[in-house]
Amino acid sequence: MGDMEMNELCPNDASRFSQLEQIISPDMVEWALQKTYEFARLMSYYKCAMMEIETKLNVLNEEFSLRYDRQPINSIHTISGTAAAPLWRS
Repeated sequence: MGDMEMNELCPNDASRFSQLEQIISPDMVEWALQKTYEFARLMSYYKCAMMEIETKLNVLNEEFSLRYDRQPINSIHTISGTAAAPLWRS
């Protein structure tokens, strides 16, 4: 970040940014970006798995309602709104 851009920040923020630049190495930034990508990929797999389970339950519910004239599964709700959702259920 250039000097002009640093001056646009609040004085407090500029000093904090300078401190972070001294503490965090480019390797650490690359590591953090890699882990962020891996986490996003994992959450994508999780979301796809939840959609597949939801679809299978909807199909079972429909088949059961045709065969026995009842719907044992009235509504299906998935909890996948946040990244921490799987942690809250365990």
